[in-house]
Amino acid sequence: MARGSSFTNDIFDIVSLILIVGGVYYIATKTDILDDLKSRISGLSNRSSGGGGSVIAGATTDANGIKIPYKLTGKSVKINEGSDHRNGKRYNVNHSFENYYMVGYFTLGKGQEIIELKADGPNHGGCTSGDKCTWVEADYNINTGQVYFSAEYPHPTNHPAKSENKAQAPTAKAGQTIGFGVAAFWTPDKYRRLQIYLDHGGLVGGKPANQWKLWLDRTDKGSITTPKLAKRQLPTSGKGLEAEIRMHSATSGDTKMQFGSVHEIATS
Repeated sequence: MARGSSFTNDIFDIVSLILIVGGVYYIATKTDILDDLKSRISGLSNRSSGGGGSVIAGATTDANGIKIPYKLTGKSVKINEGSDHRNGKRYNVNHSFENYYMVGYFTLGKGQEIIELKADGPNHGGCTSGDKCTWVEADYNINTGQVYFSAEYPHPTNHPAKSENKAQAPTAKAGQTIGFGVAAFWTPDKYRRLQIYLDHGGLVGGKPANQWKLWLDRTDKGSITTPKLAKRQLPTSGKGLEAEIRMHSATSGDTKMQFGSVHEIATS
C-alpha cells in the first residue's frame, strides 16, 4: 500500500494498530494455542530438527548405553518377560513413576502388525470402572509406519486415535530390531504430555545405535482420553501403574526384548 497524505498515513497507522492489537488479543485469549506453543517450545531444548522425525540430542545415557531425552532421577525398573498371549507376545512391569520414560530394543516377530505400550493405567485384571481404569496406548504400526495415540477406558472399551494424534514414520519388518521409547509426564498446567520415539538403527554389535527420533509429541487435554480423564489422578499406589508392551499378532515365539526399562525422569 502506498503511503500518501498525512491523513492517509494516520488512517494507515490506526488500521495497523487495530490489526496488531486485535491479533494479540485473539492469541492471548486462545489459551489452547498458547499451551500448545509452550509444549512444543519446551521440547526443543532436548532435541534438534532432523529428517522426518526430530533427532534427539540426549540429556543422559542409561546403564545400558541408551540415549535418554530427559534427565533421570536414578530410579528405574526392568521390564519383565511377559505372557505368550493369543494376540501376541507381551512384556510388562509395574512402577510408581508419574513422570517416566519406557525404553527398550525389540525384535519384531513374524506376522506382527503393531508394537504398543499401554501406559498411565493399572493392571487390567478386575479394573472395569472408574477414572483409574484408563489407559493411553502408544502405538507404532510397523507395516504402515503410522505412529499414534489411542486410549482404552474403561476395560475393554477401545477408543481409536484421532487424526490429530497420528504421524508418519518409516516402516519396519519381521526380524528387525528397533528401539521403542515412550515418554509420559505432567506438564506445568497438569496435563499428560506423551511422546513416541523410535530407533530404526537397532543394535550394532549388541549395543544401541542411538539413532533415536521423536515422531509424535502430544499433550492430552481430552483429544486422546476426555477433558475429565485428562485431569485424572494416576493410580500409583499399591501395585501402581503397569507398563505393558504388546507385540500385536506376533504369536510365533520369535520376538525378543533387550535392555527394556522404565525410568523415572526429571522434567524441570
